[in-house]
This record gives sequence, C-alpha cells and structure tokens, in this order.
Amino acid sequence: TTNVTLANALANLRACVKEFPLQNLEESTLNLHKRWRLWIENLEYCFTFEGLDPEDPEGLNLAEKKKKAALLALGGQQLRELYNTLEDNNNTYTAAKAKISEHFAGSKNLTAERYKFFCMRPISSQETHDQWVTRLKSKGVDCEFENMDMKEAIKLVVTLHTPLPKLQTAIIRDDM
Repeated sequence: TTNVTLANALANLRACVKEFPLQNLEESTLNLHKRWRLWIENLEYCFTFEGLDPEDPEGLNLAEKKKKAALLALGGQQLRELYNTLEDNNNTYTAAKAKISEHFAGSKNLTAERYKFFCMRPISSQETHDQWVTRLKSKGVDCEFENMDMKEAIKLVVTLHTPLPKLQTAIIRDDM
C-alpha cells in the first residue's frame, strides 16, 4: 500500500504541477530565473498540501528525498538532463533546488525586465488605476530597483528612447 500511496501522491502532484518548460533557451530576453522561481513556488505549495514536510524518525529526512524525486520527476526530462550536469552529490531536495536555482540565476535579464516595466500602460479604458498599479507592482518585483544605479538608469532611458531599433534590440538581447 505504500507504493500505491506514493503513486497517488505523485499523480496528485502531476495534476497541479506541469513539467517545467525549458524551450527557447537561446532567447536571452526570456527570464528563466523568474519562470523557475514561480514553478518551484507552485511545486512547494503542492508539497505542503501533500504533507511532504515531516522528517522520518531516523533523521534521514525521507521527505527531502521524496521531494527531490518529485522535483525531478515533475520537472521533466529536460530538467533532469540539466540537473545531471550540475554536479550535486547531495541526495536532498534542498540541495537540488539550490543547484538548479543557481543555474537559472544567470538567466536573469534585468534590462529586459525593466524595459517591460517602463513600457507598461493601462490595458484598456476598463482597467482601473488600482488594477494597473497592481500589475506594475507585480512586474516591479523582478526589476530589482533597489540595486539600480545611475549607469543602469541611463541604459534604460537610452533603451526606451533611442531612435535606433537595432540598438534597442541589442541592448535588451545582450543585457548590455
């Protein structure tokens, strides 16, 4: 019955957590860091719902091993292949999540995120001011404005107002 319970738990997790899509890795404007953060957050909510938090009595932390297995099973073949290149000898979910998160942290393109933020306008005349501000707040989380200096601000102004579309595309693509 333990195998049936584990199979049911994995089926339940698969129902609420779709495979992590790694397509379009060549697009540098794609914010894999953000997509990964949102995907892992959803997975962890499902872990909590499934009761995968308690440790086993021997201190081996079976829940960590189960969560790692679920992470790699639900993440899909591409994520498993990526994980296998990351040199992680630890058998825990926490270590696997940290390794993958570290890998995707390099995929953050602040120029693209900030450009999108500054280009946000109300969607329509039906969108209220509060709704627009809420969308701005949500988008602003990924912009790391607390780490923005004068050089970054100038880069964004050039990106927003240059009359040269090729320069704008190059700045965003290369996070120059």
